[in-house]
Amino acid sequence: METERSAEHSVESRRSPNIQISSRYSKEVPSNMLGAIMDKLNELFEKMNRIERRLSKMDNRFSEKIAKKLFEYAIYPSDIELREVAEDFLAENHTEFYDSMTDKKWNTYYKKILLN
Repeated sequence: METERSAEHSVESRRSPNIQISSRYSKEVPSNMLGAIMDKLNELFEKMNRIERRLSKMDNRFSEKIAKKLFEYAIYPSDIELREVAEDFLAENHTEFYDSMTDKKWNTYYKKILLN
């Protein structure tokens, strides 16, 4: 039993700028409409890449500034010290970003981004 997302409907991952449409859909949709859809998908792909690059740069800046601030306190900080300094830094310097996070989001952000 096949689902709608079978191999026949394959679309390359979003990392590929050349998005492919299976032949099944090209028979059902006029070619000019397919071209417009492809253009829009490529445009969205580029926007997502720009956003990901900006977020990555922001995370790197945060990590660098937090590390500099933390170095004032300890050469080899504990996880608790790192977390406290990171939280204080974001609360002081990026209040809107920090305030927008719930405790659960903060824990996830801290573990995935700042600890790595």
